[in-house]
Amino acid sequence: MTGNDAAAALHQEVSATSVDRTEDGGQGVDIVEISPEEWCVRDKAVPADDPRAVLGFIQRLDGAFEVTNLRRLRERSYFSRFAPAAASLALRSSLVGAVR
Repeated sequence: MTGNDAAAALHQEVSATSVDRTEDGGQGVDIVEISPEEWCVRDKAVPADDPRAVLGFIQRLDGAFEVTNLRRLRERSYFSRFAPAAASLALRSSLVGAVR
């Protein structure tokens, strides 16, 4: 796979991923692209201008996705795919829909 093909595949995976609802009835999360390799994950239930809305960040590193959960600052998690990385920031989530 060429660099352009890999970038297109990643963009397609990210665009197809969002956590729209949680099993406990919560509103889920928004995924906001910061750069082609970094995303901010925010809680939809908290007003956008409130810093508490930021749940964490996802960064692509050498083919893996590193998750920084702001509720566990000393811990990093790694995933081979974007969707599970995003879901890890929302408790008991369901994945559907598209990214903002």
